Amino acid sequence: MEVNLILTAVCEMLEKDTLAAKLKLDERTLTDAESAEVALFSKCLNFVLNEMATEYCPLIFKEEISSSDGQFDLTSLSKTIAYVKSLKSKNGNELKYKIYGDKLSFFEGNAVIEYCYVPEEVSVDGETELTVPARVIAYGVLREYYLLKDMPTEASFFEERFKNSLVVFARKKSEIQIPKRIWK
Repeated sequence: MEVNLILTAVCEMLEKDTLAAKLKLDERTLTDAESAEVALFSKCLNFVLNEMATEYCPLIFKEEISSSDGQFDLTSLSKTIAYVKSLKSKNGNELKYKIYGDKLSFFEGNAVIEYCYVPEEVSVDGETELTVPARVIAYGVLREYYLLKDMPTEASFFEERFKNSLVVFARKKSEIQIPKRIWK
């Protein structure tokens, strides 16, 4: 999802229509105050994306790793790791492992690690890896925004909307089946 769509939704919820209109344009000329506000929104957005990716909608990645001495440096993974989901041998068997700081200790030389990762920081023209509606993310951004502005009442309002929207989004959606009935 495009970041400028999320920030546009934030601006529309704050009734900052001129800033929202400017964010929709490819070439934007922002005043210093508008640039500062967009930078603050971007900071809040990155907080929310990290929270969502590590707690609610994990971003999962698989990668082959190898170790000759039984230790693997987790910082050498291609993405920033939040936690290990599983470690399997090449043929798919679960492997036992221990984590000591930024080292992963396991007994087999080659393995496939599946892990949740922290998303990269995004800019206004970037895209998020999460497939959550812009409105839901915007609620989280507004929560962070109001917390930074020291407005706890508004922050708690958007906290509730953010959490409720995440629950609705994460709920498994399935077909509703009504039992057959005999009409007399």
